[in-house]
Amino acid sequence: MSARSVPVAGAMRAGLVLTASSFFAFFVIMPALAPALEALGASPALLGLGVGLYSAGNLLGNVAGGFVLDRRGLRAPVVLGILLTAAILLAQGLTGSLGVFVALRFLHGLCAGVLLPGAFVGLGASRRRLPFNLAGGVIALAALVTPPLGGILRDHLGVQAPFLAAGIALLLAFPLAWGMPKSSEGCPAGFPVLSPVLPAYAAVLGVSFALGVVLAFVPGRLAGAGAAGRLTGFAFALFSAGAMAAMAAEGLGLWRWRRTPAAGLLLSGAALLGLGLLPGLGAIGAGMAVFGLGFGLVFPGAARTVAEGVEGSAHGRAFGLFYAAFSLGAFLGPALGGALVGLGTWAPFVLAAGVLLAAARGSRDGARRNLDGKGG
Repeated sequence: MSARSVPVAGAMRAGLVLTASSFFAFFVIMPALAPALEALGASPALLGLGVGLYSAGNLLGNVAGGFVLDRRGLRAPVVLGILLTAAILLAQGLTGSLGVFVALRFLHGLCAGVLLPGAFVGLGASRRRLPFNLAGGVIALAALVTPPLGGILRDHLGVQAPFLAAGIALLLAFPLAWGMPKSSEGCPAGFPVLSPVLPAYAAVLGVSFALGVVLAFVPGRLAGAGAAGRLTGFAFALFSAGAMAAMAAEGLGLWRWRRTPAAGLLLSGAALLGLGLLPGLGAIGAGMAVFGLGFGLVFPGAARTVAEGVEGSAHGRAFGLFYAAFSLGAFLGPALGGALVGLGTWAPFVLAAGVLLAAARGSRDGARRNLDGKGG
């Protein structure tokens, strides 16, 4: 084994574990967040603020964290981010003050902002597609497993338990963070050229917008169709199965990114239209499976496009913006969808389908401009 393969393998392992623990920490507290705020006496306005401040902090943390990763290397920022984020999650579980809890939500997003960009810079060290497929599968699995687990912990151990579990999960990733490269390749002055990866940013913004809508509003669609609560887990299992099938097909060479994510985005858009407009449990199940396929075709390829399209010295900033786009979409989907839900339970899904179609158009046009520029 070469000297270079050891740090590359360590960075990949650390990146996968950090992706798993970060998304576990994100999803496991979702069922407890609103009840925790309500238990501390939050008004409806403060409830929305407590939820939204995480996203605001995370956007800032993603962008600022990208600069820090390029300038300082992966190890120190990621290790510090793990420790601070875990401490903040534990404090959220233990505090009895509403003001402190709300402030911690912002700090949580800010400190966690360095973790996923750092994880994906580590995954990109090998320049192979497999790590990004595995990471996409981890995200899909986390979306399936951890919200129900968070609900179980909340119901049996109290609203504090999911926050404590999230903090402990991050601490378990701490030893592997030492596998991250200690030094950086240097951070050149100015901002990196990002035009080759703008289609990937458009893709991840669209698919995360849709994912936020699905997470927020599919349970209501199921309830409206007369489904028992346990079928929510089955619906998300279909999403995970579709995503993993798409990633496996791409990993086996049956699907190629081909410079544009438009096909996966169009497939996702069709799925969201079906989820919003077609009646019956069968249509919801089919829509979830097809959306999983679309997500699986888009997300790993978008991440790999960023890794391949930007020079190594700018990977931190490039992935910081990648996850800023992901965070923005995941926040805007439920927020804007919620504003339209008074028109009917179909409205958020139709909105998300429109966003996906716009993202497909933007990513296709961006990819075409990149090809024309190379040809010229």
